[in-house]
Amino acid sequence: MTISSLDYVVLIVYLFAFIFAGYVISKKMVKSSRDFATAGQGMGFLTVVGSTVATCMGASIIFGNFQLMYSSGLRGFLIGYFWHIGWIFLVLMSGRLRKSGATSIPQYLEMRYSPFVRKVASYAVLCMGIASTAAQFRAAGSMSEALGLCTATTGIVIGGIVILLFTVFSGMWGVSITSTIQSVMIVITVGIVIPITAISIMGGPAQAVAAADRSMLSFGESDMTISIFIGYALSNLFACGAHPAYASKSLAAKNTKTAVSGQLCALIICGIIQAVALIPVLFGRTMFPNLTDGSQFIPTFIATYFPVGLKGLCISIVLSLLITTGDTFLLLISTTLTEDIIRPVYPNINDKTMMRLQRFFCVAACGLIIAMSLYIPSIAELFKIGGSAFGCSVFFPALLGCFWKKINTKAVQFAMPFCCILSIFWDLFLIKLTGQSGSVIAGTASFMICVFGSLILNARKNGTAMQQNAI
Repeated sequence: MTISSLDYVVLIVYLFAFIFAGYVISKKMVKSSRDFATAGQGMGFLTVVGSTVATCMGASIIFGNFQLMYSSGLRGFLIGYFWHIGWIFLVLMSGRLRKSGATSIPQYLEMRYSPFVRKVASYAVLCMGIASTAAQFRAAGSMSEALGLCTATTGIVIGGIVILLFTVFSGMWGVSITSTIQSVMIVITVGIVIPITAISIMGGPAQAVAAADRSMLSFGESDMTISIFIGYALSNLFACGAHPAYASKSLAAKNTKTAVSGQLCALIICGIIQAVALIPVLFGRTMFPNLTDGSQFIPTFIATYFPVGLKGLCISIVLSLLITTGDTFLLLISTTLTEDIIRPVYPNINDKTMMRLQRFFCVAACGLIIAMSLYIPSIAELFKIGGSAFGCSVFFPALLGCFWKKINTKAVQFAMPFCCILSIFWDLFLIKLTGQSGSVIAGTASFMICVFGSLILNARKNGTAMQQNAI
């Protein structure tokens, strides 16, 4: 496994061109804080699809899902599809979200419930955004280490700085357009080239099937307990069901039809690619018997089997995908802080100051994210912690708010902060003691409080109204 000088040249040129393209797009199209944060709500179908696919295909599928499947076989594979089940709920909500005129999930929840709900949702988004961005940083470090470019720690820091610079200079327009281009490149690389190459190396389909690790295809043979499997599964479902980064693409769409059709198309593409992309993992242990971390499979495979030049190009594509996905989440953090936390308090703040704050918060958040990615080594665990904190707090209030007129604001106002804190506390301190994930406990609590709490409070309200009328 060697990286030649030509590969380094291809990598540097590709990344430089990629970052420069984002800067040029931003200079032409970003004229206000609204352009920086939401692309002026003018994104077309292809941009919504492409940017959403790229966001999904970052550290989530290529590194997180590979890591889970490599260690847990079929259970790890199925966990990824609970993400897609949650995505179906987001597709169903996309039209109503875009029709509301909101520019973020927290703003929609304020319109549906109260300003307090928006604040809580904003902090939940920050929890998810920080953890998800840390996962991208961690993936950059994992890839750098697998390729022998540098240590994982150095790779995390360098990757974080590159992602930060791209975000600060590009904004939503630059991120979305370059992500769209990246989505095509990564679908070809991970969904076509790598699976075909891997099967060919194994001697063809028949030999590849014969060499497949049977433990990977068994749901029962796994180091992952059923309770942990359910925890990961529900965390994925809740997180993607109201995913703030995916929803931001719908809310930035030029109209309701584009928001819904774009999300649906992205869901179908990612569902197919995920199944195909994970095929090489079935015989990955045969190829690399010493590889213990599945998050390093893709970079190791590229560096080992691809020819000079193409090797550098494929490495560049994967790294630049981490950049576009990382800056999507970093932009989400910045936008949440400025648009959902600061602007409601200072509604008359001028646009130029807001843009400066958006860029400042990108820089400020980067240090915290690097620290988190160094502290938590598992990419899949980073996604799970952030996804549970956000999903258990926001999923049911968003879903029921779209489709159930009788949901009670007071029930939601209690459920959201309680379940967000409960999920984080459980995952940090009680999961080892109980063997159960925070997403199961907090998700169940959220549903119970939102539904039954609403029914009880509504019944009391109706009873009080009847008594007053009788008097």
